[in-house]
Amino acid sequence: MIRNLVLVPTVFLLTLAGSLRADPPVASYIFPAGGQHGKTVNFHVGGLFLHKSCGFEMLGPGVEASKQLQRASTPLVRRPAPVGLPDSQQAEDYPRDMAGRVQIATDAPLGVRHARVWTAQGATPALKFLVGRLYRRLSRKRSTADPVSVPVQLPVTINGRIFPRVRTWTFWAF
Repeated sequence: MIRNLVLVPTVFLLTLAGSLRADPPVASYIFPAGGQHGKTVNFHVGGLFLHKSCGFEMLGPGVEASKQLQRASTPLVRRPAPVGLPDSQQAEDYPRDMAGRVQIATDAPLGVRHARVWTAQGATPALKFLVGRLYRRLSRKRSTADPVSVPVQLPVTINGRIFPRVRTWTFWAF
């Protein structure tokens, strides 16, 4: 009889523990994916389960980044309109943008810096952010029409997204 009394609560607790799970954060992208010496770069990190704010760090010499990211007021990728469910029942299946800023020192070594995001449920694998010396041009405008060729002057680094159309870039070559 005593064995049964001990067994029932133990089975109940194991069943309850199996149904409780955390949704660890997921980071899909950082945009722009790099910056130039001596510049301050505003960036977005897109991901899942990041809540209204989350922790952030960027490792490596010559960069100083936001310690906390906040939900971006203007996302890079717009979420489709919900279909009749309240927010509490919406699936977290579309990346949400978090906004931050990084200052890059003028003497920062060139190369990749690793960044990660975390919440109380865990941390993401590292994202890559490239520190370079070339001027960076951002391509943020969305186009629903045919792509328009945009002239650029070399040398340049272009950060862009292929969404929903591919933008073309033209330059003079000798």
